Amino acid sequence: MSLGNEVVAYSGGQQLSWQVVGTIDATAGNADAVLDETERDYASAILLANSVAIVSGTDALAAEIRVIFATDGADAIFDIWTMRENGLYMTRICTITAKAGKQYANAAGSLVFADTLTISNEVWYTALAGIHNGGVDHIARVIFNKHGHKTFLFHGHTTFDEDAVIEMAGT
Repeated sequence: MSLGNEVVAYSGGQQLSWQVVGTIDATAGNADAVLDETERDYASAILLANSVAIVSGTDALAAEIRVIFATDGADAIFDIWTMRENGLYMTRICTITAKAGKQYANAAGSLVFADTLTISNEVWYTALAGIHNGGVDHIARVIFNKHGHKTFLFHGHTTFDEDAVIEMAGT
């Protein structure tokens, strides 16, 4: 289900399938910096062309993300933000720097997964885990404990070579 740039994930078992959160617009991402104080309320941030969000419909303890591009070697920087249920303002979990590899993300071979997801500016209850094989064309993922949070926003900024599709799954 989609509400503007927001996706509402479907409930299910603890091992959830991948959900397309949305596509972060590269032009808007390149023209923007990190969310400033006036944009950190969810209602404002979700309207930005370089923000996509998901509201998890499950109580799964963890989340896993991956990124899809059209071109090998493309770069993108985005922050992951969250807020508590019925909250208003978001807090940043971390910054992710993504770099595309050659592992196909679709049958036509026209899309590729990021093979490197580097975590920085990490401010979360527990450490986030970056799962990748050193940029050698495997699917990179970031896994983190949701700590009861269900709303997650991905805000692209600073460097965006091309549009980036964000996918998320509960684990």
